[in-house]
Amino acid sequence: SPVFNDIHTPNHEQNLALFIKHFQPLYDLGIRSVSIPHVLWLKMGTFQTRFPDVKIKNTVLRRVRSGQELWNHAEAGYDYINLDRVIVRDRRALREVHAAQQMFLKQTGKRVLTSILHGEGCLGNCPLWEEHYQHTLTHPQADENPLKNLEIFRYPQHFSCLSFTDHTILPLISAGLPHFREDLNAVCQYVDVIKLGGRRAFQSLNDNLSLIEAFFDSKDDVLFDPPEILTYFAANPSRYEKLLKTWRRRTQNCRFQCWGCRTCSELIARYAAESNIP
Repeated sequence: SPVFNDIHTPNHEQNLALFIKHFQPLYDLGIRSVSIPHVLWLKMGTFQTRFPDVKIKNTVLRRVRSGQELWNHAEAGYDYINLDRVIVRDRRALREVHAAQQMFLKQTGKRVLTSILHGEGCLGNCPLWEEHYQHTLTHPQADENPLKNLEIFRYPQHFSCLSFTDHTILPLISAGLPHFREDLNAVCQYVDVIKLGGRRAFQSLNDNLSLIEAFFDSKDDVLFDPPEILTYFAANPSRYEKLLKTWRRRTQNCRFQCWGCRTCSELIARYAAESNIP
C-alpha cells in the first residue's frame, strides 16, 4: 500500500491530478490501497471516480482523536483511519471514536476501519511531533544523509524524545501500546487494527514478530518488550502491586498531560532507590 503522507504538499487540484497520474501505473500493477493526506482531495471525489475499487487510508499526521474527527474523515470517503496515538491513554476518546464508527456504519452501511500505530518512542504530547516530520521532509541533506537529519533532535540539544540521556522514563511517557495484556485488550475493544511499524529496519520486523508471538503464546501479563522498570515491579507483586496498579490506573486516562502529574517520575524514583536491593 503506497504511502503519501505529505500534509505540506499544497492540496490544489493540479497536485491531485499529478497524484492520480503517478498512481495510475501502480494501479495497473494491481495496487488497490493507498494513503492520501488531504481530506479536500477526497471531498473532490476525483480520485474515487477514477479508482472506485481502491481503499483509501488517511495519515496519522492528521491527528484524528475524537468522534467528530473520525466522522469527518469517514464522511469524506476514507476506508481506513489512523488514529492519533495519544488516544491510547484516553478511554473516553476511544469510546467516543468507536461510537462514531458504529453510528456511521448504522447510517451509511459502510464499516470504516480504525487503526493505532504502535509507538516509535515518540513522547505522548511531543512539542515537536509535527515539526519533526516537517524538518525531516524538507531538510536539504535528508536524501544524502538521513542520519544527519536527526542530529538536531538528539542530545545535547534536548529538543525532543531523542534527547533523553536516561531512557528509563521514556517508555513510561511515550505514546505506545500498553505493556500489560489486560490494558492492551481494553484498547483493542475500540480499535480494529494495531499497526506495527517496520519499514525503516529489518530488525523492526523481527521485533514485531516477537510481539505477536508473545501476545498469542505467552501467559505473562506483561507484553510488548516491557521496559526494565515495569518488569522489575511486576516480578515483585507482594511489594509493588499497589504501586503498579496505581500507575496503570492513572495512565489509562492521563492523556499525557505530564505538566501536572508526577506518577511516572515517582515510579522512576522508587525504582532508582530500590532496584539494587537484593
